[in-house]
Amino acid sequence: MKYLKLTLVTLLLCAFGYLLVAIMPKSTIPLTTHNSAVEKEPMQNTHVNVPIIDERKYPVQSQRTTNIDKPPLKNMTPQPSAYIPPITQSPTPMHYTGDLHDHEAYKQYHTNQERELKIAFTDASKQKIMRLEALIARGIKEGISQDEIAFAKEKVSGLKAMNKQLQDELNMQN
Repeated sequence: MKYLKLTLVTLLLCAFGYLLVAIMPKSTIPLTTHNSAVEKEPMQNTHVNVPIIDERKYPVQSQRTTNIDKPPLKNMTPQPSAYIPPITQSPTPMHYTGDLHDHEAYKQYHTNQERELKIAFTDASKQKIMRLEALIARGIKEGISQDEIAFAKEKVSGLKAMNKQLQDELNMQN
């Protein structure tokens, strides 16, 4: 059985190789053989002409630039530090420990999970809305286009609407 498998694999590899040779385009470059016994004549013209560049026409420029060469930017304001989200260990999610045959208890567990998620979203969205509004004010001050400002305000209003909707849902549950 082992030799049969080896024979079949060998036949398949040969057939694949033959197929590759058959579909390869014919080479237009003539093949030459290397004959070390034949000595070639040394090249006659080994001198290469290199053009001389007139430095008066094409002055050499330094690749290094300094801040002195650049004009100062107008209305330069200090950049606030980048937002870095707090890195904390995620709380271990509580798994349902009740009886899986008790539908009402599992439904209550699921409702509590949804309520906790809504509370977490509303808390986080309040901070995010304040940050985005500060960035919009900064963008207006620095002269960002009205389209981009309108787009950002639309996103903030969407966050506020979702926040309000979730607050209403939480109030209805209580």
